[in-house]
Amino acid sequence: MKCIPLLIGFICSVALVKASASEQPRILVLMDRGFNNTEFYQGTLPLIALGYAVEVASPEGGIVFRSNDAQADDRGRDWQADLSLDEVNPERYVGLFIPGGHSPGHLEQHARAIAISREIMQRDIPVAAVCHGPRLLLRAGVLHDRVVTSLFRVPNEAPQEWRDGAMGTYIDQAVVRDRTLVTARYPGDMTAFINTFIDVLTQENGLPSLNKVARLALVVDGLDNQHQRWAMLDAPRVLGSETREIRTTNHLNALLSDGDWQPDVVVVFPGSQFDRDDLSQLPGKLMILDEQEHYSAHLPLLGDAIRVHGSAREDTPAPPPADALIAIAPGFDDAAVAGLQAVLATRGHRVALVAEAEDAGWVRGLHGLTLWADDRHQVARKQEALIVAPGGFWPMADSRARQTDDPPAWLHEQEQRDQARIKWLQERYADGDTLVLIGMDALRVGRGNEAFAGLRFASSQQTRWGFGRNGARFSSDPARKSAERLFTAQGAAAIPELIALMDQANDEAE
Repeated sequence: MKCIPLLIGFICSVALVKASASEQPRILVLMDRGFNNTEFYQGTLPLIALGYAVEVASPEGGIVFRSNDAQADDRGRDWQADLSLDEVNPERYVGLFIPGGHSPGHLEQHARAIAISREIMQRDIPVAAVCHGPRLLLRAGVLHDRVVTSLFRVPNEAPQEWRDGAMGTYIDQAVVRDRTLVTARYPGDMTAFINTFIDVLTQENGLPSLNKVARLALVVDGLDNQHQRWAMLDAPRVLGSETREIRTTNHLNALLSDGDWQPDVVVVFPGSQFDRDDLSQLPGKLMILDEQEHYSAHLPLLGDAIRVHGSAREDTPAPPPADALIAIAPGFDDAAVAGLQAVLATRGHRVALVAEAEDAGWVRGLHGLTLWADDRHQVARKQEALIVAPGGFWPMADSRARQTDDPPAWLHEQEQRDQARIKWLQERYADGDTLVLIGMDALRVGRGNEAFAGLRFASSQQTRWGFGRNGARFSSDPARKSAERLFTAQGAAAIPELIALMDQANDEAE
């Protein structure tokens, strides 16, 4: 941040600090009348503070009215679009943001808005859509293989697309990230939502982020209206910093007498009537802003102030290590996972779903249930943990199956990941963990493994002839304690018998 030093602090010029738009990474915002102002401002102002150039495109350009009936907002919440839809070149942008409200419903009437959304999604550029925002992506036909969330009304407004699977997999949670797509439900999710989007932008492109936080006292008595004051106070909060407003003498006196909250920076916005000597009594750096055409031009200075005078974010405490892992792969038996996950949690286990690194993320089960699994290499776990392999079905490059002579490359890659997973399960048992094998996973782990020679494994009935002569043997029992720390079951239907055997073993151990 370039500032001119004075006896009382600094005078900063946005022209000196803010890079030209051509040097900044650009975020495209697609928006029409009736936009949700909380989603728009809490989504874009933090990005501007980080140094992104946010460009709003509307159908015709010009003023984008907050009201759905295109009436001017008396609180200053309308926005001047930077360009029209026809002027948008998607290749210029590193990200797309679609706020909700009535806006997406109007945008979907414009073929150009749909085409822009489709092109950016197909290029795998980071996209953030909140509330009704995913509706535009739905119309663009790019959600069928995605995991998303949205306002609950969106499925009601597109029932046929929902029924046909065009909306992909819907999950009711605050923020859902699927690769480079981030979706959220409503304004209450905005803080987590926009910070997740910033994480995606940073991870995908090494773009600006903020690893510091600060306490900012914002002298906002000179700002035109309540909305402008709210915007300046809220943008740093969304990024994790703390803000207090100084708008009256009472605000200043309260802050001077508050020994528990001392600002790192005191930011004086244009038009303030406060005496600078009075403000200089506050601890922290005094930063006086020049007049600017639009109040949002000051936001990059707030980001710079946090970078220069803030302190490092406190690391989020690591969760306690898991003592039960459920190791899944695409096509896992989701009925078995749902049953066991609930039972283990009610018994006080800290359960983590894990997968091979290449499969980590949203993993789709045999019956359509989609669950998030972390990379097993990155999950902290206790020694002598309980590890569940829930079974399931997925294609493999099987020489005994009637496949083409040259199976596709992805099939070989999936088989390699599956072999790594099976080897890891075998190693975990050898190192003292308790193993629970269900259905096809009992076959995969036990077949040909001399460490299990002579043991009987409960497994799917159709695997009776698959075990071979080496390794474990097939058992027709619904569930079985095959050895110490080793339990097997036919499938999800046998979970009650499986749990009873595990409880009995625990009682005997005590």
